Amino acid sequence: MIADPQFQNGKLLPNEIDLANQLAISRTTLRQALNKLVYEGLLIRKKGVGTKVADAMISSKSVNWLSFFSRDESQRYSYQKL
Repeated sequence: MIADPQFQNGKLLPNEIDLANQLAISRTTLRQALNKLVYEGLLIRKKGVGTKVADAMISSKSVNWLSFFSRDESQRYSYQKL
């Protein structure tokens, strides 16, 4: 749905009640999903305004998957305990 061209260019998504009815899910489930998409940077929520699709950008949350690993001088991977 967020890839739909009708919601690009800053157009707001339908309100929670309409969206939950359209998707045939509870508002609680919808809120959880929306919160996850906001956290991942795919949606922008503003209280009193609404929710819209974020502009396309690279998320820093997925860029550093190899940050747990480092290469030593012999080019073997080792990991560091967090």
